[in-house]
Amino acid sequence: MRAAERTREETARRRANEERLRIARELHDSLTHQISVIKVQAEVAVHVARKRGEQVPEALLVIQEAGREATRELRATLQALRDDDTTPPRGLDHVPELVERARSIGLDATLTVEGQRRVVAEAHNAVHDSAISAPTPCH
Repeated sequence: MRAAERTREETARRRANEERLRIARELHDSLTHQISVIKVQAEVAVHVARKRGEQVPEALLVIQEAGREATRELRATLQALRDDDTTPPRGLDHVPELVERARSIGLDATLTVEGQRRVVAEAHNAVHDSAISAPTPCH
């Protein structure tokens, strides 16, 4: 009985890994191209404006940086999907970097740390997910 159970678990694990890879390939195909087009167009527009001696609109610089950031995030997401769950998740030490990246693309983000760091895994994941997907500044 135990051998059959192990076989079922191994099959389920293998299928989950195959599904992760399939999703990763689909994401790569559909998103990478579109983000690359946006990023290249913004970079060319910035280059042309600077070459002409024109002031580069702030919105264009934000689009350029957002494209770069989206590319980095997409790579990280794809890596996570391809991962076999052996890589530990990034910790709270990563939050200041997230805040800085938000600032670098023009968001008004601040980070205030109070007290000692004793956080259970569920709270850590909620904080991390909120910081990544927040449409407004995280304080």
